[in-house]
Amino acid sequence: MSRSMSHPYRVLVALALAGFMLACAPAEPAPVPRPAEPDRTRYLQVVAHQDDDILFMNPDVQDAIRGGYPVVTVFLTAGESNARDVGRYAAGRQAGARAAYAAMAGVADDWSGEPLRLGDQHQAELYTLRGKPRVQLVFLNLPDDNNPNATGGKHALLRLWKDRSKSLRVGTVVPQGATVPGSSSYSRRELVDALVTLLRRFQPTVVRTQDPQPDSRYTRNWRPFNDHPDHVVTARLMDEALRTYRVSGADARFVVRNYRNYNVEVVPPNLSPEQQKEKLDVFRAYAKNDPWVSTKGAYDVWPRRMRYRWPLGSSWVGHNADGRLQAFAVVSGQAVTWWQEGDGWSGPVSLADPGGPLAPGLSVVTDRQGRLRLFGRRLDTHEVVGLSQLKPNGRWNSVWEPLGAPGAHGPVVPESVAASQVGQPVVTVDGAGRLVLVIRNARGGVSARVCTSGSWGEWLNLGGSEVRAGVTAATRADGTVEVFATAPGGVLRWTQSGRSFAPGEPIRGVQPGGPPVAVRFGDRLAVLVTAAGGQQLFVGRQDRDGRWSTKMVPVPGGPGSVAGAAAGSDLLLVGRGADGRGRTLRMGSSGPPGPWTDLGGSLVDEPVAITARDGRVVLLTLGPASRLLVNVQYAPTPESQFTGWRTAGS
Repeated sequence: MSRSMSHPYRVLVALALAGFMLACAPAEPAPVPRPAEPDRTRYLQVVAHQDDDILFMNPDVQDAIRGGYPVVTVFLTAGESNARDVGRYAAGRQAGARAAYAAMAGVADDWSGEPLRLGDQHQAELYTLRGKPRVQLVFLNLPDDNNPNATGGKHALLRLWKDRSKSLRVGTVVPQGATVPGSSSYSRRELVDALVTLLRRFQPTVVRTQDPQPDSRYTRNWRPFNDHPDHVVTARLMDEALRTYRVSGADARFVVRNYRNYNVEVVPPNLSPEQQKEKLDVFRAYAKNDPWVSTKGAYDVWPRRMRYRWPLGSSWVGHNADGRLQAFAVVSGQAVTWWQEGDGWSGPVSLADPGGPLAPGLSVVTDRQGRLRLFGRRLDTHEVVGLSQLKPNGRWNSVWEPLGAPGAHGPVVPESVAASQVGQPVVTVDGAGRLVLVIRNARGGVSARVCTSGSWGEWLNLGGSEVRAGVTAATRADGTVEVFATAPGGVLRWTQSGRSFAPGEPIRGVQPGGPPVAVRFGDRLAVLVTAAGGQQLFVGRQDRDGRWSTKMVPVPGGPGSVAGAAAGSDLLLVGRGADGRGRTLRMGSSGPPGPWTDLGGSLVDEPVAITARDGRVVLLTLGPASRLLVNVQYAPTPESQFTGWRTAGS
């Protein structure tokens, strides 16, 4: 996307429907769930091996198939390892993938196969599910890392990735009964070009791939990548292909989601028992064709979890000085923004280039002068960067400010292995108008930086260890910032004291299954954490006297975090259901919470909630067409229903 995006993203669509959204209605009819632009939505998964998607990306893949969208999965390697009969074993793994996808689609395992040309000298295998032809699989059949008979020996894909001489070529494996006549030979550049060709052919709006930067604290038996080399190289090759695709002139509009792989085994299960069973059933359909796997050990552990490498977070929507909402996301590799204008929404418009790729989780806050301040994490340098409005309600700066990356005691060297552990920033403003930025540091603890009168202080080490994916912060009614992080055994907590922080008593009673979300409603704070096992949501509420009370409520059913916003004196929660649709739940100050209410839609990631200037709760999420979806209450009351998901801007 260029700075003005690939379309004239000004107010091309003022949306009469958005006017309906943002105006009070005299009556409150039942909302009608509706998907967002299903004809434009296309999912593409790119993985190394024939079971990586069903082990590490489900239930997301199955939700997309269930939604009826075009779903294509590309397998880079033949997955043949060091099998004695390479062609036979590779064919079995292909058959396993086809069986798994047929099971997810709920139709017979009956496919049509054909060669797929990828340039003048390369062909892949393309299979289309006859009962659901929108489901397709592509096999490139490059050698597996463990194949000693690949061109040059083992580590074929890794050697291709590292090759800068342009002289190395690696031949593909030919599975038994393949639809291609023989082997193809790839250089590094040709492999990236082949991936770009696939992107142009399938034009995905959602791209799912593996983890290019596995956390170095985990999976220590896979040094130096901390994961299977084929997983990491596949993700990095795909990153390069996506950058080429974006600048190639194609009408490319997509969001990227990276998934953790082997290292999910070190964190608690976060899928519900029903999702675990469904995921294991799909894997068993695959395993019948692969004699080298089992349904025990790690193969029973991995399917009970699904973890994003970079969660979207819940602080990517903010208020302008005049109260208008403004949302931010990374689309097609660029930071973009949408904002309320009149009775509708404008955008998306690209913001300044930060000089490198950004992680998906952005954080925005309104500073003391009324300007929005946006923060993100560079994926190449691991540093935090910030961008600000030039004036309240106005245009944005053209240069991002580098803020460095925190180690346990000061900045971390970007090239160090530990730098990949640096999390995504979350920012709030304290009662004195100081910006407070918190983040997981390179040693697995929590760090903070405080900006006073435009000047950033040094990184502060708050302490903590084994901090997992999320760190968050919120400002109490008295202006004091509270910081929260999940770790084994509970929720760690720190309380601001001027420009420093003191550790507070951890919030016990939950084994966290995901990152924390902090919400201020009225003069109280709440912390939301999905408990291990994926069945219960832990809600910690800070009372007016500073003490914490806790409660367990049912989860909405789907993966990811639950967010919340103030609805009058109540707390309104929003999350994803097991079917990928939005759900809301209202919690009053007393009494049991209400049931989760289905809002429909098809959500790429967990939704967020924010209270608008008129008191109504607004829900926002990215839809599968890589567009912003907005859902607003009819009235500013806790019990008000929602109007239904609408596309914001163009």
